Formats: sequence, structure tokens, C-alpha cells
Amino acid sequence: MRKIAAGSVLVVLLCLPCRSFGISPLARPAEDKDTRSWLTFELSYNFVYFNDDIFKDVLDKDSFPGVGLGIGFYPYPDRRLELSGQVMSIYEKGYAIGEITGEESGESFSLTAWPLQFSMTYRFDFLDEQILVPSLSAGLDYYYYSESREFGDDVDGGKGGYHAGASLALLLDRLDPRSAGSIEREFGVKNVFLKFNYEMAVIGKGDEGLDFSNQSYSAGLVLEF
Repeated sequence: MRKIAAGSVLVVLLCLPCRSFGISPLARPAEDKDTRSWLTFELSYNFVYFNDDIFKDVLDKDSFPGVGLGIGFYPYPDRRLELSGQVMSIYEKGYAIGEITGEESGESFSLTAWPLQFSMTYRFDFLDEQILVPSLSAGLDYYYYSESREFGDDVDGGKGGYHAGASLALLLDRLDPRSAGSIEREFGVKNVFLKFNYEMAVIGKGDEGLDFSNQSYSAGLVLEF
């Protein structure tokens, strides 16, 4: 009987340190959960300002709106380097310019452009749940375009170039943690950012035809998975 009592006391004494640190002596260690993000998906609304005056003369606009879709990948766990690709759509309609008078003619003219970008981005993300994340990016571009004239032949083609830009992203999870947790459980979205971006691009400069070099501003949502 004394041996049983002594054994019981020994078990209680061994369990006390575990209880004090919140550890169950019979429980297995929990597996680490992978909380890093691997992929990004971006939906953006863009305003493009072409440098060539012909865009303003023919289409009578200073800026051209476009919708962009992008997907990216973080090759390293720290999520500072991102490799991404984006496609955007631009469509505008106007009137052709007479070669002699330089005035609008009665011939309608439309332009469709599909800018395609490949970028490398460095994110200045050094803190856990950092609320503001600035970044710098650069990469290569290819613009496929199509010109349609009412009384003339349609023209299409492509122009290549490069771009550089800077952005600032706001982590929306910090503003509403409860909704962020619900979105992660339901859809696997680990972080949601509101991103503002500025870019300069040199596209087809010095080539024959349209020069698509431009400056652009955009705002969009970035989802990290």
C-alpha cells in the first residue's frame, strides 16, 4: 500500500512541471503549420498615359483605362523576391486624322492593345504582419496591338520593351483580422493587400509605327495563397 501511494505521489510531482508550462505529458507535439505564401493573384485597374501625342490626337484622351490580371511566385520563404507575369487589356475608339489638314476625318478608328509583362519584384517586407510593404520592380514587356479603320485596312502587330516601377501595398488583414481568418479557412487566402503602383515603360521607341512608351498608375487587390 505504501508503494502504491509513493508511486502516485511521484506521478503527480512529474506532471506538475508539465501542467505549469501548459504541456500535457501524454500529448504528442503538434506539427508545425506551414504559414508561408507561395503564390499571388492580382486584379488591377490601370490608367495608362502614352508619351506619343498621336494617341491624344486620334483618340482624344490623356489617359487610357485598362484591366490587368497577374500571377506571381515567391521562390524563397522570406517572400521578398517575387517573379510574376501580368496581362492587361486596353480598348479605345476615335477618329482618324487627315494627313494634310491634321484635323479629324469622318473615318472611325479603334485601337486594341494587350500589354504582357514579366517582372522581378523586391519587397521591403522585414516584419511579421507588416502593414505597409513598399517594393521595386523591373522587367520585360510585349504589346500586341490591333488598329481597325472604317475605310482602310486593319493593322496588327507587336512591340517589345521594358519597364520599371515602384509600389506600396497595404495589408488589409490587420484592419479586419476576423474576416481575414474566415477567408483563409474558406478559400486558403493567407493575406490580402491593397496595392498602388507606378510604372514607366519604353515600348517600341524608335521603331516604325506607334510608340507605346508610357507612364501608368494602378490600384488593385493582391491575394496571397
